Amino acid sequence: MSVPTEPPDQSRFLDALSVQSQFHHVFDHLKGMAFFAKDKHLRIMAACRNFYLRFGYSAESEVIGKTDHELVPAYLVEHFVADDQEVIRTGQPKLNIVEVFLNDLGVPDWYLTNKMPLFDKNGEVIGLMGTTRPYNSSKDTHHPDRAVEKALRFIQQNYRKNPSVQDVADHTGISLRQLHRKFMQAFRTTPKELMQKLRIRAVCD
Repeated sequence: MSVPTEPPDQSRFLDALSVQSQFHHVFDHLKGMAFFAKDKHLRIMAACRNFYLRFGYSAESEVIGKTDHELVPAYLVEHFVADDQEVIRTGQPKLNIVEVFLNDLGVPDWYLTNKMPLFDKNGEVIGLMGTTRPYNSSKDTHHPDRAVEKALRFIQQNYRKNPSVQDVADHTGISLRQLHRKFMQAFRTTPKELMQKLRIRAVCD
């Protein structure tokens, strides 16, 4: 193979790529990581395997053109859309967002999200792309409510043992009333309902 004498031209390299050369499918092989891209109307234009499987689809083509309203519970949509619109309006990324998303079991969990604008060749914003991954309590992020996080982890690890809501509150160190209120604020569901969902999913699996 001959050694090139001309300097590398990134623009020409990217322009020469075929439509089938889709970088985002590298995320198919990163455990826990999901990638998505949306147009200005917030319709899904690209998604990796981890993303569309989370919503029960078997192929990327099945989610193309769908919006968050068609994929996630209504109580999550408003927050997602607000962040998307801000990225498109300002042309600036939103990084290390700690937010509630659906995990592989279809129940709410903490995730770390990054969103960045997508530009056309004229420099105009035409959409956005983003990644989500399970929240891992990194020191460089804004932490969610620690009590809720501690309660959620306890439920995920012990729901098969059928703990009571009082057990969850005792482990978390807050009252039943506080636990209920914090869970409703974060997940729009109660600890009891969440444990029921996890048990039902386990039985189905």
